[in-house]
Amino acid sequence: MNILVAGGAGFIGSNLCASLIKDGHKVVILDNLSTGSLANIRDLEYGTYTFVNEDVRTCDLGGIISIAIDVIINLACIASPKAYYKQPVDTLMTSVLGTKNLLDYALTQNAMLIQASTSEIYGDPNVDILEETYNGNVSCTGPRAPKTWAVVTSWRVPRNFSGGRPKWMCLFVRVGSIMQHRTSK
Repeated sequence: MNILVAGGAGFIGSNLCASLIKDGHKVVILDNLSTGSLANIRDLEYGTYTFVNEDVRTCDLGGIISIAIDVIINLACIASPKAYYKQPVDTLMTSVLGTKNLLDYALTQNAMLIQASTSEIYGDPNVDILEETYNGNVSCTGPRAPKTWAVVTSWRVPRNFSGGRPKWMCLFVRVGSIMQHRTSK
């Protein structure tokens, strides 16, 4: 499969890309390196991926990606609290405009979009271990609000966007659940 990983030069993205390449997939890594790093992908096998240094919010994906894409994985967004406290507008716009740009491109490719997020969708939780049934403790004005609303919006955009499209496929994954599960073993 040909897989586009937005945010592929970040910690989680680069590890995902390494796994995808190991499994025989062709990978396109899209990252503007605002929080990702070329150092994270330098050990990937040469010729098994293409790196595109562009901003997911504004780039013309159809004009810069030359192969047909089967799956798009969206990991593009500032995840570190220290970083998103400093860049709240960029955090929100990456989640909204970046997700919308990837959705538009997914439709042109008839590709599946996998939309990832962090546990910030729940705000500042009242419990230590988040179950999937937990509805959250979201503050509109607290210090985590920019990231919380960015994540909530990035999940809402695809749900509204799909409206009646017969072959539309969008999968939502909360990264915190995966990381918690893997690190507890």
